Amino acid sequence: QRLSRPEVLVYLDASAESIGRRLGRSADPAYLAEQRRRLAHAREHCNIYVHTDGLESDEVATRVRAALRVLRPADGEMEPPDREQEGGAGTHLTEHGRTL
Repeated sequence: QRLSRPEVLVYLDASAESIGRRLGRSADPAYLAEQRRRLAHAREHCNIYVHTDGLESDEVATRVRAALRVLRPADGEMEPPDREQEGGAGTHLTEHGRTL
């Protein structure tokens, strides 16, 4: 398992149904289960979690940028994630898998 230490880890999540709609075909359940297993560590340790169901790509980008502004204000210094992100439902700042 290859692990790196990114400054900020963003985890984008979607339901199997949403993934199937985006692919234009049914998503293979075994493949999705394997990907979720492989990404479990990233999900547990992400700084920003965005559930993307029902969002367009520009909405996802807006939520990620909003969360990044909370973590990294204009002065460029990382702040500890100590408050709820204001980017909308399904977007959370996290610390070791816990929503703040």
